[in-house]
Amino acid sequence: MNTDIKLTRKQKAFADQLLTNHKQSATKAVQATYDTKSYLAARAIASENLTKPNIQLYLNEHVQLAKNRVVELVGSRKEDIALSASDSILDRTLGKATQ
Repeated sequence: MNTDIKLTRKQKAFADQLLTNHKQSATKAVQATYDTKSYLAARAIASENLTKPNIQLYLNEHVQLAKNRVVELVGSRKEDIALSASDSILDRTLGKATQ
């Protein structure tokens, strides 16, 4: 992992919030990490943060680590883990199958 990406404490908390709560919007991540009560202010901060190159690098680095981990799990000796990892890859590349 690249440790020379410079983020403020709040930027890192924002990015980590996005990474750990993937169903949460960027605006909600700002509300959870910044001291703002206004939805419009949170939305503006989220928009600004998502355009900053250092935050994008941090997010992309973690996404790449997750992708690599899923690919490693496909080769697992445990069949249920390998199947789950394979399903995850197929769902992301081909789309989730309809029920």
